[in-house]
Amino acid sequence: MTQEQALVEFQKLRPESTKLQASRERSVGYQHGFANSYVLWDHAEYGSPIVASSERSWEHALAIAKSGDEDCWPETDAVFEDEVA
Repeated sequence: MTQEQALVEFQKLRPESTKLQASRERSVGYQHGFANSYVLWDHAEYGSPIVASSERSWEHALAIAKSGDEDCWPETDAVFEDEVA
């Protein structure tokens, strides 16, 4: 998926917003951190304008944006073995 296609798909998710942006950072050379960063922004929102970001792909960033505030990972209060000491 191209950056332009990602923006079109993002606009479909948030048709009411006119201040959407899709940005990508790509690093080459010495590998420190992630080589790619895909970020979806909504500058109309108060506070942090980042809606979703991924180091994998535009599709991954869009999937995160689609999930909204859903709790994708269940919380647990279980005690881990390495914490018991």
